[in-house]
This record gives sequence, structure tokens and C-alpha cells, in this order.
Amino acid sequence: MGKIILILVPVLIVYFVYKYKSLTRTVDRLNKILYSDKNPDGYIKECDKLLQKIQSKRDRDINLLQKSTGLFYAGRFDEVKHILNNELKKIPANGQHLYYQALILSMLFGGETEEGHKLIEDARETLMVFKRTEGNSKGIDFIFAVDDLYQGKYQERKEFFMDLCENGRNYYRQAMANYCLALIYKNENNIEGMNKCLQSAKELGENSFVEKLALKELEQN
Repeated sequence: MGKIILILVPVLIVYFVYKYKSLTRTVDRLNKILYSDKNPDGYIKECDKLLQKIQSKRDRDINLLQKSTGLFYAGRFDEVKHILNNELKKIPANGQHLYYQALILSMLFGGETEEGHKLIEDARETLMVFKRTEGNSKGIDFIFAVDDLYQGKYQERKEFFMDLCENGRNYYRQAMANYCLALIYKNENNIEGMNKCLQSAKELGENSFVEKLALKELEQN
């Protein structure tokens, strides 16, 4: 028995190390497609390829969550809600911020502001627990800030979005921040500031819903 354990332990260690490295490579590749190449449709196709493979329930939930992120940036908000409300069996332990980001922001940016606000209030206690985790904190802060903005708290969130325009973790986060700041400038009747932010949102948010929202605003002004 002891010899069997001595053989199994190294084998298991090698297996989990290999699986971890393989998962890391997959995530890095997907992130490049989405955030560097600015290609949500390509990202979604890659997620679909992963979902076609036979997977454990946990791995399938991870890939569904990843797909919902791509669908969110592509502006396919109804599909985001369907996946997260109907197909996802369990929120992956390290993916709570992605789950709430995709679901709540799909509602807010998709025009369902009251529904999004209600969900964030219902989930506030849970979100605050996730916020204590360093990797989740900024993502949760962003959700709260967008909700505040759509609730009319313009001045309270102006500084937050100004900072994020420069220091957002990726181009799409910066694009969303610029769009939100443009809405604040619009409320202030600062047309020059609004148009500048909308132009930045359009360029940074290439191929995403942010580009479409920014273009729509620019055409109206």
C-alpha cells in the first residue's frame, strides 16, 4: 500500500501541475483575443470550442462564465443573462466578480437600469464579501460605480471614472470608464469634454458594445 501511495502522489502532483499550466495558457490566450486584439466574437468562438469538449461540471461552468464575458463585451446582453441564469450550475469560486460584472452590467448598459439596481441591492451583502478578495475588489467597485451613475449620482462618481480612464486594467475597462465620464459631462452640459470622452470610448472600445454606444451618442450631438 505504501509503495502505491509513493507512486500515486508524484503522478497526481504532475497531473495537477500540468492541468494548472494548461488552464493558465488557455486563459492567457483568451485574454489576448478579447482585451489585446479587441475581438469579442473571436473570443466567443474559442469558448464555444472549449464547450464542445467533454468536461467536468466545474470546467463547463468556468467556460460558460468565460463565454458570458465575451458576450457582454459583444453587447449580446440577453444571451449573457440566459447563460448565467439558466445554464451556469455553480459560480466558480474565483469567478464571482466576473459573474456579477457580466450579469449586472448587461442590465445597466442594456437599459434595464432598475432591474440592474434591484439585483445589485439584493446581492449587496454577497458582493461586499467578494470585495474583500484583492482580485475581486476593483471589479466589484466598478459595478457599484456604474449603478450609482445610472441612479443619477454623477458628481459622486466623477473622480472614480476619471481615474479609471487612465488606470483601467484593460482597454475595454478604460472604454467603459470614458463612456461613463461622457455621460457625466453630458449632465454638466460640458459638450467638449463629453465628445472627447466619447471619442476615446469609441477607439478604446473597438468591436465592443461601448463603441456602438459612443457612436450613437456622437451622432446625436
